[in-house]
Amino acid sequence: MARGGQDAPQRTPGGAAIQAGFDAYFINRTTWWRDLMRATRKNRLHRRMRVYLVPKLLVIDEMGYLPLDGKRSTVTVWTAVI
Repeated sequence: MARGGQDAPQRTPGGAAIQAGFDAYFINRTTWWRDLMRATRKNRLHRRMRVYLVPKLLVIDEMGYLPLDGKRSTVTVWTAVI
C-alpha cells in the first residue's frame, strides 16, 4: 500500500515494489526535510522517523537535484542505514 503525498509511479522501482506487495511511502525532499526539522525543534525526531521507517520502501522524490549540507546529509544517511 502506498502512502504519502503522491501516487506511486508505475514504471519505477517504487511502483514495482508496490505491485509486488511491499509497503512504500512517497514524499518529496522539501516536504520530508521540513517535517524532520519541525520534529527536531520539538525534540521528537526519533519518534517522527518511525513514520518514514515503518514501510519497507521510502521514496524521497527530488533527492538528487540539489546538494545537501552537512546536517541534511547526516539525517539522510541515518535514514538509509536504519
